[in-house]
Amino acid sequence: MLVKLNKLLPPGSAHTTNRNARMFALALSLISPTLVNADVIQYTAEDPAICAKCQFLTDTYFPAVESYTDGDISIQPLFGGLIGTHHETVELVGNDVVKFGTTWVGAHPTVFIAQSIFDLFPIGPNRYEDQMYFYRQAYERIPAFKAELGKRNLELIMISPLLHLAFASKEPISELSGLEGKKFRAGNKWLLRYLATSGASPVSVPWADIYISLQTGVINGVLTNYDGIDNMKFYEPAPHLLMAPDLWMASPMIHVANKDYFDGLSPEVQDGWIKASLEAEDAFGEVMATERAKIIQSQTAAGVTITEMSEEDLQSWGDPDSLTEARTLWVEEASAAGLEDAQSVLDLAMEIYSETLTRSQN
Repeated sequence: MLVKLNKLLPPGSAHTTNRNARMFALALSLISPTLVNADVIQYTAEDPAICAKCQFLTDTYFPAVESYTDGDISIQPLFGGLIGTHHETVELVGNDVVKFGTTWVGAHPTVFIAQSIFDLFPIGPNRYEDQMYFYRQAYERIPAFKAELGKRNLELIMISPLLHLAFASKEPISELSGLEGKKFRAGNKWLLRYLATSGASPVSVPWADIYISLQTGVINGVLTNYDGIDNMKFYEPAPHLLMAPDLWMASPMIHVANKDYFDGLSPEVQDGWIKASLEAEDAFGEVMATERAKIIQSQTAAGVTITEMSEEDLQSWGDPDSLTEARTLWVEEASAAGLEDAQSVLDLAMEIYSETLTRSQN
């Protein structure tokens, strides 16, 4: 029997650092060597291996899964889109090309119709624990979410929020009015809609083409998660940032396993995998906080201009009248696309969102 660890982080540590993660991974390697009968499963993700989340997965989470499953599962990471992009993860995992992978919910609006409701909450809780409360409650209490995953032969294993959104602009920007008439790229129709409402000219550009599009002037800026801006170095051609923690990336990253594979595991292995995942969710909040501070410091040193959004601009971005109109449209479109309980999904999501905001104020 292998030794089990109670927590993913060393007791009393205030922050997760790369050094801490490496030390934890080393400790795990000493107490839980890979068994000869370990089931080595491949994991697919589009993110580069150097990203903070990927390092946390490699150094901390994957070894924890191996430890908590008594060495029955060993994960081989394939980062950088070696197998496929976020848009392809659902098919790759569901069809058993790979057993495990990560995808951004917002990349699948026609597949995860119910889950696209996340983007109808553009101003979110800025505390990590409150974000996780919202996501976990949504996946537990909204039946349509589980149905969508099950239909694609997917089992939800773990959720990991992204850092908040940020506007990266080629030209100086200090308030939303600076978007007026500018061509800005965003990742889905609702973010593009919010850009249009704020006066920008919304543009859809593939993720891989954003840097060159900024460099050549095809677009004037991009709206995306702050860690994505840093990982992809979008701040180089667009060095003026406007952002706020409340401007969250509402659609999360979800880590999904092939459901047939997961259902075929013993209850003990399933429980161990989920336990490691839930503890990783708790630990990842410190990783994000540390990474955000690190990014701000490095970008400031590189001459990037970072401006905090005003409260007035945040209220404008989450304008209640515009949101009511967008939510009504979402119900109509989701119903037309085959989601029979669209209004119920919206009602439940709004109920959980209200609970979350109340929780965040306490």
